[in-house]
Amino acid sequence: MMITSKASALYVHVPFCRHICGYCDFCRTVYSSELAEQWLNALETELEYKKIHSDIQTVYIGGGTPTSLEAPLLDRLFRLLEPYTSNVQEYTIEINPETFDGKKAELFKQYGVNRASIGLQTANEKLLKMIGRHHTPEDVLDTINLLRSLSDIHNISLDLMYSLPGQTMQDVEDAFDFVRNSGVPHVSLYSLTIEPGSVFGKTGKEPLDEDTEADMYERLISLCEASDITSMRSPALRKRAANRIIIKPTGIMMISSESVQVLRARKIISGMIIRRF
Repeated sequence: MMITSKASALYVHVPFCRHICGYCDFCRTVYSSELAEQWLNALETELEYKKIHSDIQTVYIGGGTPTSLEAPLLDRLFRLLEPYTSNVQEYTIEINPETFDGKKAELFKQYGVNRASIGLQTANEKLLKMIGRHHTPEDVLDTINLLRSLSDIHNISLDLMYSLPGQTMQDVEDAFDFVRNSGVPHVSLYSLTIEPGSVFGKTGKEPLDEDTEADMYERLISLCEASDITSMRSPALRKRAANRIIIKPTGIMMISSESVQVLRARKIISGMIIRRF
């Protein structure tokens, strides 16, 4: 059956990660090229019967970790989406620094990606290891430099987490200093939420107490408002709304929601695709 969509935004979920972070309960599995090829085959079929018009304004490729795909498979993903991106104003992809390199940066430029979201999370290397991340702050800077030099992407966002076990207010301020010094224009702020299906949920990890979490949030918001950095959680975003394409949730078409059934049928992936925007 052919399905026609009038959505103005397209979200593509790539359900693979090279490593599983302790806090994550999104629909994902450990990467293998064989599974990725099966998923891309299913995605191609899904795109064939979901008739997507060519007037899409924004495309967002998330996950999972889209850059966990090897360069040839990432190239195939971009080629599958190419018929729908000719009029796109904002084309975003999520990046984990340890899975990004020059070849992938060049693919971004080739296919018109113009915005990147990088998972920094924290600038404290001990906290990075504790939450299961496999990059260093220096890796994040290298990623930013590759995006600017090879992809010609300057619209870059960094993810920051707060209320992590053992995190201090000084850690939060140091992380924001890192963001500010990197020269990126945007930060996304996330408090730690423990989901039952996550590694943390299964091992009894807990976020900080609510008062400390609130103090960290308020401090981050005040730092955003005092700088040139915008945040999706910050009122300062309204000052620059004209520079971003904001799409209501009802205008988003999700692709890969059915393609992951290929993996679910093999009992490799379970769970819904749920993303907060």
